[in-house]
Amino acid sequence: MYYLTKKEREMFTISEMENELSEIAEKIKSLNEKSGYGYYLSGKKRLLEEAIAERKQKRMFQI
Repeated sequence: MYYLTKKEREMFTISEMENELSEIAEKIKSLNEKSGYGYYLSGKKRLLEEAIAERKQKRMFQI
């Protein structure tokens, strides 16, 4: 049986978080296209994309 190391568990949870954030960003994008709240939703989407980029950058430094 194979057990994940601490580093591998951290990487796995980071990738799960990135997946969730990208799904939320896609939902916001579809809502943005359907509704008239373009400025508000595009601001939220931008913040999510910045959070995803920041997490990826942190992950690169950890490796």
